[in-house]
Amino acid sequence: MADAASIEAAVVAAITAMLPMLQQPAPAAPTQPTQPVFSLSPANAFTNLIDYSTKSGAEVYATNTAALETTFSIDKPNVATFLEELKIRAHQAKWNDPIIFLIPTGTNATPNNKNLLTEYGQITTDQCTQHTRGYITGSTRQTQNNHQLYVCLNRTLDATFKSVPKLILTKVAADSRATAAAIRARLSRLDSHIVNESKEDIVSFNSYVK
Repeated sequence: MADAASIEAAVVAAITAMLPMLQQPAPAAPTQPTQPVFSLSPANAFTNLIDYSTKSGAEVYATNTAALETTFSIDKPNVATFLEELKIRAHQAKWNDPIIFLIPTGTNATPNNKNLLTEYGQITTDQCTQHTRGYITGSTRQTQNNHQLYVCLNRTLDATFKSVPKLILTKVAADSRATAAAIRARLSRLDSHIVNESKEDIVSFNSYVK
């Protein structure tokens, strides 16, 4: 009887020792790797609102609002460089979706939209203001994009001139039209110049044309 009791006690002790092991949760199944989301830039990976409280959202904001590579001076505007860099930033920052550069310029009867980056000379400041009022106070990605654009431009302009895109481009458009008019006037006088000024000297005439 003593031997049977000893054996029973040993079995109970062994089972008691094994209980904690038996109660351990089963090992978790290996997690499947997350499929990467295709995107041409971090900002384009956000399909809706950007959560600025996250690290990735804060990084996107910092990238999107950084100054363009070339500082824009209203006194000596390099409009081609400015617009090209702005178009690249707009694509990287997803400012074109939802688009903030497409400005309604028509009427309810005949709707028409113009792109601020390519048709700025045909858009009024009032039209830009009216378009912006439609979303400026909302909680949308369009509102975020508009604010990012403002900060980016504010950091890109030199200290003598800081404003919104339309006011910048209004000045550029006026300067461009004046330059184009001057060029057309000079072209119209080429025949007179080669006879009266260059004295039919081809070398001198080529220098004038250049």
